[in-house]
Amino acid sequence: METTLPLPFLASVAVPWTGPVGENDGLSREQLACLGAVFLEATAQNLADIRAFVSRDGLAFEPYVDVTQLESQDDILSLLDGGARKVFVRPEQFDALSEHGSRVAQAVAASAQGLPATEGGLLVSGIETTAGASSAVVEQLKSRKISSLFVK
Repeated sequence: METTLPLPFLASVAVPWTGPVGENDGLSREQLACLGAVFLEATAQNLADIRAFVSRDGLAFEPYVDVTQLESQDDILSLLDGGARKVFVRPEQFDALSEHGSRVAQAVAASAQGLPATEGGLLVSGIETTAGASSAVVEQLKSRKISSLFVK
């Protein structure tokens, strides 16, 4: 029996996504399926498209969704119920959604004071790419030994 494990990175997909027959740039559905997981950013404007994308029958990859731009807890829960593998929330949203365990992770900026660690992992955005600027954040992350670290 052949198994497929997701690679240790997420391919970012712009939604609405028309798939391999569309005129969009990027990877086809089959290519994304080989990777095993995708990263989506939900906003109030694309929420219906994101819901449709994650709830497709026979979805061949795991959707990870950044919901930091959504205000409604009901909208976030609808994505979890609809098939999102994991959602990334703002720290102030986390406590209300923590009952969902490892399917909810916090999203923070690299400049945030004291990076939290949660069962679901941590999404860190804004890490500087210059060696000197990123070293403090990278050292802090390494010392925390966060099991599931996502960098945006």
